[in-house]
Amino acid sequence: MGITLSCGHRVEDYEEAHNIATKAWEITTEGWSRAIHYSSVCETCKKDYEAEDSILYSDEEENNWLKGEDE
Repeated sequence: MGITLSCGHRVEDYEEAHNIATKAWEITTEGWSRAIHYSSVCETCKKDYEAEDSILYSDEEENNWLKGEDE
């Protein structure tokens, strides 16, 4: 049967999924703001996010991203 992940790919076992937090942007009534997206992705997509430097690995990194202190 399999499991469809947030990335749209399918895996046979949830152990093959990677739960990640990624840098994101969203628009609100006040304009664009930083956000965090939480997803379950396959190994290939996880590597793509890593190559883009988009994964936030800790609470500290998440807070810094939201505050704009990640540079």
